[in-house]
Amino acid sequence: MGVLWIWYCVAADYGISAVSGTYTFGRSSEGSTLTLHRNQLFEQELRTAGHIERAHGTWSRSGEGGVDFSKEFLTLGQERGSDGHIHGQVRKGFAGIFVSTIQFGPEGEGPVFHKKWRQ
Repeated sequence: MGVLWIWYCVAADYGISAVSGTYTFGRSSEGSTLTLHRNQLFEQELRTAGHIERAHGTWSRSGEGGVDFSKEFLTLGQERGSDGHIHGQVRKGFAGIFVSTIQFGPEGEGPVFHKKWRQ
């Protein structure tokens, strides 16, 4: 029973520490690196057809597994909310223990950023 309790405590953790880290996205001629800092600031680099843009802003947790980004977030086709923010969904892999991706768009139809495990 104790092992199940420990697993649940880790699997249910979508807190700032669990979500913080560096994520990458790439497809054909575009890519992005997104770093979520524990102080709830983010840095983003977006590369499209040889052009590089950089952004800095804030992020926050919302609900179970939700993450919101301020209007400075550089989109890859994601729709902005009425307040200009972008919403993503944190997903866990490996038995639901470790945060592995942030998915954007309804039902994950938008870009998927993958967490880098080695910094």
